[in-house]
Amino acid sequence: MAVFCGCFPIRAGTIALCALQILIGATTATFFWWDVLLYVEFLSVLQKSALFLSASANALLALVALFGLIGAVARHWEVLRAFWFMQMVQTGISVAAGAMLLIALFATDGRTSVGQCVGQHVLAFPTLGSAGSKAQCEQLLQAAKYVYGAHLAILLAIQAYAIITIKSYMDDLYDGDWTRQIEDMYFAPEEHKHKQTITG
Repeated sequence: MAVFCGCFPIRAGTIALCALQILIGATTATFFWWDVLLYVEFLSVLQKSALFLSASANALLALVALFGLIGAVARHWEVLRAFWFMQMVQTGISVAAGAMLLIALFATDGRTSVGQCVGQHVLAFPTLGSAGSKAQCEQLLQAAKYVYGAHLAILLAIQAYAIITIKSYMDDLYDGDWTRQIEDMYFAPEEHKHKQTITG
């Protein structure tokens, strides 16, 4: 029987990973959509598109993981197979959305982002002046780059591990079903005869 993290049942691991992806996907989608609504006037079209795509990808992750959670709890092999395929497709979407987001925020429109931040910062903290605001905005955007990059790396690692875990659980279920079918085929008739002998 396959195990999760070296000691836990593979079914428990699959359920835990599904629940974790639901939490991360829903939380991140809400955060990105909130960013779009909050900073809609100060973001470029590419930035808004990237944030919207990332939010949609994370919302899709939560829905796919919910589907997988149902399959794992119900021990339904066909549902898990569909979930495994959807998980791989969604992981590809996450890679594309994450790459687009990083490029939009920190490569193509990097200077624009600093300029927009400085303009808002000067209005909020006029005593700092443009120079002080620019330095703080550059630090803020640099920190955001690391946060977004780390988030994407962690999310993709979880999704990749989930794909491996789901496949192991599917194999475990399949082997169990096959074993039960063999037992029913060869042992059930003998048990039935034994019961008839006792009752007869």
